[in-house]
Formats: sequence, structure tokens, C-alpha cells
Amino acid sequence: MGDVSHAGHRERMRKRLRAADSLDGFSEHEILEMLLFFIYPRGNTNDVAHRLIDRYGSIKGLKNAPVGELSEVGGIGVGCSESLRFLGMVYDHVADYEDEKLYLDDFRFAHDYIYKLLSSERKEKLLVFCLDKTGRLVKTVSCTSKSSGEINVDMIQLVKTMLASGCEAVLIAHNHPNTISQPSSGDITFTRRLLGILSQFRIPMYDHCIVGVDGVLSMRKNGIIHENE
Repeated sequence: MGDVSHAGHRERMRKRLRAADSLDGFSEHEILEMLLFFIYPRGNTNDVAHRLIDRYGSIKGLKNAPVGELSEVGGIGVGCSESLRFLGMVYDHVADYEDEKLYLDDFRFAHDYIYKLLSSERKEKLLVFCLDKTGRLVKTVSCTSKSSGEINVDMIQLVKTMLASGCEAVLIAHNHPNTISQPSSGDITFTRRLLGILSQFRIPMYDHCIVGVDGVLSMRKNGIIHENE
């Protein structure tokens, strides 16, 4: 990062933040740049912020990036990568508390919520939302692929986790990075298999949503999940 302080620029950014008392009006790279102030006590964090945003598209896009991958971005290093990964973990930890107030029984709200969670993901990710009988979210189970391809899911472990949450209904979603939301044969097979297992415990599946570059597809609306399932 060098020894140049850039103290004047940093102070101007902090002054803007104090005056606004919010992040409204700040671009993604400016927010990330200020976050990096705490990781790099001195130096120009603007260039690093730009490189990260160019690679991941947004702060949300980089929050779950593995340390090894982050370290490959020029000027980052392992220490910064570990700090950013930790902040991503903190974000997810706090989000778990916010999820306790969410109700996903309204399909339009659920689809909007799912789109916000998955639209910026660069790798395929499966989310299983465990709900109580009122549609309140009680637990979110997440599985991410190691590449942009399909997710290998341990179905038995997944069902055990769902049952341990005490759920009385489920909603599942996954994304198709850089492609449309049309379900693959593997998506349909997975959905039918999970439906069969859940039916043994009389747990309904609200929907299986797929997020693609064209928006959100509902398997229920498209007749893949039937009314009595």
C-alpha cells in the first residue's frame, strides 16, 4: 500500500460520512474504500476498492468470497482477505437475527426477497428457508457450489437440519449464475426427490424459486410443484 498517508482524502470522506450520518449518496466503491480504512491504517484504498468492485460487482458480491480467491486480487493480501471474510461472516450472523422477523408466506414478497439474496451471487447457491405454520422464517440453510456449476447436496443431512429446526413448511431457492431461470432436469429431479421425503413428514413445500438473469421463476406457478404438495 505504500507509506503515503492520503490523510486529507480520508478526512474529507469521514467528514462527508459524519455530515450525512448514513451511506446514502455514497457509491459502492466509496463505501468499500472507507471500510478498508480500518484494515489499512495508511495508504490509498481507492484503487483496491475499485479492483474488488470490478471483480465482484458489489460489496454483497464479495462478502462470501473465500480468502484464497480474495487474495488473488491485486494489492489485497491474506490479512485483508481474512478481514473481509470475517466481516462477511458478521453480516450473515446479524442477518440471522433479522430473519426472525421475516414472513415468507406471501409469494410476491418472498420472490423479491430471494432475488435480492441471490441475484448478485457469482456461484450457484441453494437456500432452504425453514418456516413455521404462520410462514415465519425460523432458519435458513445455505449450500454453495465450489464453482459456478451445480451444487452437490447431501440430502439426508439437509433433511436432518430442516427437521431439527422444527419447521412446518419449507421454501427453497437457488440461482443460475449468468443464465436464465429455466429449471434443468437436475433441478426438477432434486425438487421431486425432496418433495417425496418431506411428504413423509407432512411438511409442505411452498415453492422452489430459481433466480436467473431474466428474474425469478416459480416452480409452483409453472406446474412442477402441484397444489397438494
